[in-house]
Amino acid sequence: YCSKPHFVMQRVLDWFKTYPSIEVISPNGGEVWLVEDTHDILWESFSFDDSVRIELCCTDGGVLTCSTIVDTTTNDGLYSWTLPDTPWDSCLIIISDVDNAIPSDTSDDYFSMIDYVFGDANGDWVVDLGDVVFLINYLYKEGDPPVPLAAGDANGDCVVDLGDVVYLINYLYKGGDPPLPGCA
Repeated sequence: YCSKPHFVMQRVLDWFKTYPSIEVISPNGGEVWLVEDTHDILWESFSFDDSVRIELCCTDGGVLTCSTIVDTTTNDGLYSWTLPDTPWDSCLIIISDVDNAIPSDTSDDYFSMIDYVFGDANGDWVVDLGDVVFLINYLYKEGDPPVPLAAGDANGDCVVDLGDVVYLINYLYKGGDPPLPGCA
């Protein structure tokens, strides 16, 4: 009696193993990566050892643009990728068989490539006291705004205000949470 459910489940698992598949692990949605940084694209493949192609597809104003990151690479589950210098908000990775694109998989959700550091209001690529002073100057002395403005939104509430100054001070001097990526 007890062996029948096990036997059926094992047959189902064996059936799944016989079909080649690829699964994108990273980026798989929600990541925020800096342009020109190097990140690992990670995937798993099952019953499939052939070379793979890796593509990047991003949307801009509703238009989908795809480009090949690497036309042929070893199917070892890892490709170190230096991101392009162009920021994009909504991107997906597609990994597929080189010969006929079967099997293939696409990131489950969008990731972003940005060209600024969260909390880096003055644009020097470092979050420090200079950013606190920059935000105070912007907010209270009609100084220049952060470029992009979202870089000054340290607390992720979609507004650059005194809350961001306090958030940065707490992060820098009290061990608080690091600046948040985008509007939380």
